[in-house]
Amino acid sequence: MKKEIKKEVTFCDRCKKEGYVTVCLNCGVEHCYECQKTSGKTYKHRVYFSGFGDGYYCNDCNADLLKSGTDDLFNAYQWVYALRLELEAYNADFEKRMNEAEENLKRVQ
Repeated sequence: MKKEIKKEVTFCDRCKKEGYVTVCLNCGVEHCYECQKTSGKTYKHRVYFSGFGDGYYCNDCNADLLKSGTDDLFNAYQWVYALRLELEAYNADFEKRMNEAEENLKRVQ
């Protein structure tokens, strides 16, 4: 059986490959998964989780919005990003102190 269907496809604005793309939340440029790694920055939507709701900004928009500081959505992603960095630093310091304490206990037992 043959069926005629219409299919809408998307193409990466950088490499021009067909496939799933992520859209810059500021300018609307679309990048595939591979191009996202070098052409933009993804911000997680939660401190402990990522996934649906993460924000993507191309490198140009990311730089502009960091300078201007006027976009509320971008600033909210920045706040979550800063808290993630703070958590990672705390966990690294805590792990170091925990290991020192456990080694000290082994030594004095």
